[in-house]
Amino acid sequence: MSEITGQSADNNPSLLAEIRQTERKIARELAAAREAAARALEEASVQARHITTQAAENGRLEGEAARRKAMEAIELEATAIIAQAEKQADSLRHINEDALAAAANQAVKIITGTTVDKQ
Repeated sequence: MSEITGQSADNNPSLLAEIRQTERKIARELAAAREAAARALEEASVQARHITTQAAENGRLEGEAARRKAMEAIELEATAIIAQAEKQADSLRHINEDALAAAANQAVKIITGTTVDKQ
């Protein structure tokens, strides 16, 4: 007995046809929902791959920028070290030149037994 009509489903062919029609409709809707879910899943997968690729590219670019910045800082530091080393070398050259001149004057004094004025 059907609760809706109060009649037996066997005695009412139109009710059975209506149930089967409803089942087919629900089956079509379910298939459409499955297809929509599959499309949504594929779109999400494509979007995730795109986001991952973009993140990797952004990371590469940021890493390259950081590397360039570090190299610039290292080059500036190296330039400063080289300038300081050249300054120290010049200072040592002048000290050595003065010491060499003093030694030469002393040698002349010793050899000649005289006093040599610096010029």
